[in-house]
Amino acid sequence: MASTMTNSKASPAGVAFLAGISAGALAALLFAPKSGQETRRQLKDAATNARRKAQETMQEQQDKASKAIDKAAATTSDSVQK
Repeated sequence: MASTMTNSKASPAGVAFLAGISAGALAALLFAPKSGQETRRQLKDAATNARRKAQETMQEQQDKASKAIDKAAATTSDSVQK
């Protein structure tokens, strides 16, 4: 039973993790003595990396949920057959 979760909710730990990454990246960029062009490039790179990490985390959570659903369905099926 491979289903996708379209209405998934972000876990508080995941949201806090991403917020921490964003805050740290922004602080580092604001306090670093660099040109505007270089700072914009770094901001773009940081945003791209944060988005990639968020997508990976979301996919991992969807995979875990799918496995849990499959396991529950199998357990239920086994119980019904007995």
